[in-house]
Amino acid sequence: MGYYNDYFYSGQEKTTQKNKYRAKFSERSTFRRRIICVIIKQIPKTEGKMRIKKLKTIATSMVLAVILSATACSGKTECLHNYVIDETASVTATCENGGKTVEKCTECGKTKTENLSPLGHTFGEWGEKTPATCENPQILERKCTRSGCEKTEEKEGTPKLGHAYGNRTEENGKLVRRCARAGCAGYEEKDAPAVRVFNMPNATQFTATAMEYLSAENADISDYVGETNDGIQGFNVRWRNTFENVSACKVVYSENADFTDAISVNAESGATSCAIYNAIYNLKKATTYYLKVVVTTEYGEKESNAINFSTIDKGPRVMKIDGIHNVRDLGGYRTAGGRTLQGLIYRGGALSPDNAYYPNVQLTEAGKKYMKETLKIKTDFDLRNAAQNKGLTESPIPNAVLEYYNADGYDTGIAQKETYGKIFAALSDKSRYPVYLHCTGGADRTGTVSFLFNALLGVSEKELIQDYEYTSFSTYGERNSKGGEYSFDKLLAAIKAYEGETLAEKVENYLLSAGVTATQIHNIKAIMLGKDTEEEEKPTYEQGFDFSEGDITLDSSVSRATGNVIGYDGAVATVKIAETSDANGGTYIFIGSYGFYIRGGTARVAYRNEDKFEQVWSAENGYEHAGNINQSRLIAGATLWLNAKIKDETTITLTLWLNGATVCSYDFTRRSDEVPAENAKFEIEIAQGASAAVLSAAE
Repeated sequence: MGYYNDYFYSGQEKTTQKNKYRAKFSERSTFRRRIICVIIKQIPKTEGKMRIKKLKTIATSMVLAVILSATACSGKTECLHNYVIDETASVTATCENGGKTVEKCTECGKTKTENLSPLGHTFGEWGEKTPATCENPQILERKCTRSGCEKTEEKEGTPKLGHAYGNRTEENGKLVRRCARAGCAGYEEKDAPAVRVFNMPNATQFTATAMEYLSAENADISDYVGETNDGIQGFNVRWRNTFENVSACKVVYSENADFTDAISVNAESGATSCAIYNAIYNLKKATTYYLKVVVTTEYGEKESNAINFSTIDKGPRVMKIDGIHNVRDLGGYRTAGGRTLQGLIYRGGALSPDNAYYPNVQLTEAGKKYMKETLKIKTDFDLRNAAQNKGLTESPIPNAVLEYYNADGYDTGIAQKETYGKIFAALSDKSRYPVYLHCTGGADRTGTVSFLFNALLGVSEKELIQDYEYTSFSTYGERNSKGGEYSFDKLLAAIKAYEGETLAEKVENYLLSAGVTATQIHNIKAIMLGKDTEEEEKPTYEQGFDFSEGDITLDSSVSRATGNVIGYDGAVATVKIAETSDANGGTYIFIGSYGFYIRGGTARVAYRNEDKFEQVWSAENGYEHAGNINQSRLIAGATLWLNAKIKDETTITLTLWLNGATVCSYDFTRRSDEVPAENAKFEIEIAQGASAAVLSAAE
């Protein structure tokens, strides 16, 4: 074994106790390999099977020797360690934490440890984590690139953007402006400004003086005259506004709580913040109104609270219309049949100047608009004579039909039963309403018709007198019912002479004596009380023309159609104007020698002159009017009835109906050269200006 010890041990060292070598190896396997190598080197280099045999022998001996040596040395020598890494005990170093490598001997279990330092982070490039918003800056982020490391770093990038507020809007009583940036819910709010209308007492439209007159018992109008403003007081509205930058302001009022059919009044400059004075006129009496204020602000139109108020139950209802005076509504009075309707018939002065007495009277454009759009006047009843109306053929009120009635006033006026009969027959036609009734000043002739109209309805005598005398507050001078220059008291006395228990019955009997039918009287009452009207009993008739071969066409070459013999015996001839290409040229309609010329709103008196039809004209009176029918009413589908009746030896009465309603009746003076009764034919002629018309059989 000395050889073994001397040769195979590496890294020998002598102990202090024994002069012998001890082996010091790092691994037992290395030891074994070295022994085998030494053995092989010591074998002579023989060839062949001998060498192999020697190797086997030596190897076997050496293995046995090693085993025996190891056994013999146990407990007496150190382990030749064979270290391997212990994976379960080792800890891998990370970016932030150190680690360790643990090795363990596979023979004896001894371990050794190597501590490892942290690796440290390896960061990548900065990138956006979150974008900048209105309230927060941009956040940048970078991450460690080492596998398994989640470490990040952040820093601010672009500063916060701040809010981009839009316009303010009203939300739940607040003024709110919201950020317009996408995804931002930021907003600012403040208490919303407001408009508040103050409650007002019941309204009156009368001046203080007029109100005193209307409230006094047995008042003498002479004690109150002197006002020349029609005795009208505008209604005041007050409100509170907390909006800034108000550019416009208006008061809106209506008879309906939902403000349908509302009327707006703009506040003048300087009156947009708290009040509007003397600006609301023409309120109905004894009526509830709803009112609000609308201001135009930078946030759009803003409305106040709505209030309601009522007008007093005292008449008359006075009206303010730009350019004319002395206008009143004949409705609104309590009667035995109920309160009469307002907004159907108005009385007043002329719409245009007629002489030097009233040169400043002229319906303005604003007045025209109001009468057309608000009052919706359909018929203009002009009571003036031809000299006063100066040949006016169209009403100053846009789209209104002009009807002339040459009437006188007071007791001498009602003596003209024919004229007053025509007026009230026309007033029985519901299609004519709303009506504007006037003469020159709207006092005398107009006052007479107004008196008869309301007396027929049952208005009290006191109120009738007050309505008549109210003219004294206008520019047309005093009107005193108790005598004087204008004889209202004589008119009252003349009517009271007729039979009847009440004033209404007396007026009704007067109208019946003037040729107004009971049906027409009923319809006047029904119209003013909002009840159903009745149709006049239609006369029996016969076709005026022979339509066996079809319709009859009149044009520039054939302007006249001659129909059947009707005679002056009470027969009624009919024809339907099925089509008209021009309604402005005028139409003659005749039986025998007598007829009417229909043009420009009137039916004028006409006679036959040999084979021509001619209107009656005089230098004093102009064309003589028989009634009122606007040519424009002779449109497609209009049906005409015409009747000639011998009244007596000197008079023939011609009556014209349109669509079943009487439009005019006139007593013609019989002519010596008249067509004999047995030969009188029904004829129609389309005058120059109407290019064509088609006549058809009446239905």
